[in-house]
Amino acid sequence: MAQYLAWNSIVNDKEQLNLDAFQEKQATTKRQQSSQDVDHIGRETYEWLLVPKGLAGK
Repeated sequence: MAQYLAWNSIVNDKEQLNLDAFQEKQATTKRQQSSQDVDHIGRETYEWLLVPKGLAGK
């Protein structure tokens, strides 16, 4: 989550940071990847809380 927030801040402050086109694209891509990672980890955590691994087959 911290990485997503950091990249989001960079994308939001792109004008103040004077990012060139490559840096802006890189920050946007990194923000998207971080968002997907947060979603994935969140889903795995939620599943584990509902059915802890090892107990699902019992």
